[in-house]
Amino acid sequence: MTLDEKISRFVDVLVRVALDIQEGQTMVIRNADIELAEVVRMAERVAYEAGAKQVNTVWSDRHSTRTMLELAPDEAIESPPTWKADLYYEHMVSGDAFLSLNMSDPDFYSGVDPNRLSAYSKSIRLASHRLLDIHSKTRVNWTGTFVPTDAWAAKVFPELPSDDRSAALWDLVFSLCRLDAKDPVEAWNAHIGALESRAAELNAARFASLHFEGPGTDLTVGLAERHLWKTARMRAMNGTLPLVNFPTEEVFTAPHAQRVNGVVAATMPLHMLSGGTLVEDIRMEIRDGRIISATASAGQEALNGSLETDEAARYLGEVALVPQSSPIAKSGRIFYNTLYDENASCHIAFGNTVAVTIEGGPEMDEATYKAAGGNKSMTHVDFMIGSDQVDVTGITTAGDRVPVMRGGEWAE
Repeated sequence: MTLDEKISRFVDVLVRVALDIQEGQTMVIRNADIELAEVVRMAERVAYEAGAKQVNTVWSDRHSTRTMLELAPDEAIESPPTWKADLYYEHMVSGDAFLSLNMSDPDFYSGVDPNRLSAYSKSIRLASHRLLDIHSKTRVNWTGTFVPTDAWAAKVFPELPSDDRSAALWDLVFSLCRLDAKDPVEAWNAHIGALESRAAELNAARFASLHFEGPGTDLTVGLAERHLWKTARMRAMNGTLPLVNFPTEEVFTAPHAQRVNGVVAATMPLHMLSGGTLVEDIRMEIRDGRIISATASAGQEALNGSLETDEAARYLGEVALVPQSSPIAKSGRIFYNTLYDENASCHIAFGNTVAVTIEGGPEMDEATYKAAGGNKSMTHVDFMIGSDQVDVTGITTAGDRVPVMRGGEWAE
């Protein structure tokens, strides 16, 4: 199969299967970087061929963003235009499908004033808070992925000759997205079915908390009393069945925002998409749910900026389990990209809770939601805490300890 044929299959499965585009539905491609124009146009064509009524693409250019960050006055950094967020909100309340075709260039913002980066990232989160709430409640079908580029390939495959890197990354992404299977749709259905079985087992266990133990980590994560373990395939309120992350290897649920205690050490670097900053060696101490200290050997300003988005940003909104035998982990590569790296490792997220991970969560009023353990924030940042040296133990309401993961693998 040629590279063009691989890209074509990637886009076809992404739009038809992961997004679950419907006949007569409008599709919005959000923040599509101009460098991805060829792939974006392929996605537009596939959507129309699948019966989409209209495709609206909103373009972006990271070079223009960097110029703004370097030269614009502070007030422009702190109060960017809100027209994109307003446009996306209108489309979401109309039930339209959302496709995020992202690109990764982990070092692109190197040299930009970290304080301006942090201020800009916070302002974008503030402008987009209504969108995060809709995503959290899965009101519409949406999915997101990252498209291989030369810059990303150089970071993932630095040992290869420059002319070989992009093809190598496309080959790897193609495999990790199960597109090399004879029937990719069947392969994805089987994979998600296995994850849904795992989620059902965890839901049946009704653990009160999870205990993570490993180098630098001794963390007890209390779970919301009505927590639901989920996979990335979730029924949306508009009746569709999207796969919201492509690829995905996780099962995840809601922590109780007030019942997390201990210390935790990240096991992989975190590339903060909103600020384009690499944050390394994160260590946190959490007491009664609140992150009381957070340090990093690099990217401290970006980490601080996310934690200062609002008060709720200092509480957890997600806990996810991923075995070390996942294809992404077994690749042996660090992707410097949260979508891929989080699917190679158990992870937690500070900030907003995914509402559908609490039974009845999308319909709860604010007080009931908070009492159930939910957390409403304008940010949601995942970072990786799993490895083959990390054990996870489920703790029942009676205090019994049940092995869940040992050495990074499911304890069968």
